[in-house]
Amino acid sequence: MYSITLFNNSHKFMKKIILITGVSQGLTKALAQELPRGMAAIPLNPGIIHTDMLEICFGEDARNYTPVKAWAQKAVPFLLKFKPTDNGVSMTVPGA
Repeated sequence: MYSITLFNNSHKFMKKIILITGVSQGLTKALAQELPRGMAAIPLNPGIIHTDMLEICFGEDARNYTPVKAWAQKAVPFLLKFKPTDNGVSMTVPGA
């Protein structure tokens, strides 16, 4: 589970978003219904990312998947666009 807190230029709290990966979408959607207004729980499919662990599992085939740095360049702008209105909506990182 990851938690992102966003602030505006004057360092005032703007929004709190909880991203959950690797668990049931149903569990995340149930959590989303319980959160106070202004917060969001978003089930996130990050896609398959080329990591050391993937190399252990997939061997040389791991290089067919997106490297971590390239994934981050795609994912971070996408993640920063999340809003409390995305609460409970399943998301997938584009191009991952």
